[in-house]
Amino acid sequence: MIRKISAGLIFPVNLSPIKNGIICFDETGLITEIITPVNGIDNIERLEYFDGVLIPAFIPENVDDVNSRVRLSLALNIFLKEYVDFVRDTLKIIYNQQSMFSFHKLLEKFTFDRAIELNLEKSFGSLEIGKKPGIIQISNFNFKNMNINDVGNFKIISLPHFNFGI
Repeated sequence: MIRKISAGLIFPVNLSPIKNGIICFDETGLITEIITPVNGIDNIERLEYFDGVLIPAFIPENVDDVNSRVRLSLALNIFLKEYVDFVRDTLKIIYNQQSMFSFHKLLEKFTFDRAIELNLEKSFGSLEIGKKPGIIQISNFNFKNMNINDVGNFKIISLPHFNFGI
């Protein structure tokens, strides 16, 4: 089964934001298509629409941290709670720095740039066909000023698929 999701804006990171874009996934979470609708998004079968914006999942600072968290999650099944805390902390940093840098630039720093630093850009860091980057929804987004209004209003739509070396 294919999952299709959309929001007011999708930030692929490596491209400009897509208004009412649609991300299609296969059953494994792999992005198979990104659609930029020409005539709106009415009557698209199996489309899940989320308030706010969709962004790629944030990446922890180093591979060892990712590996240890995944191993811990396999043993104790607590990765989701740790990842939620990590996302909240990262959004606090973005919120506090968005007066100095654009939201898009800050997002790029914690997604695509970090993936490049860790040599993970083939799988993570941006919303592109062939990747399993994970998706975060930020619901309290100021579309006029292109920034976040509140750190607490987010939802993890899908987790990044960190599964290397395990």
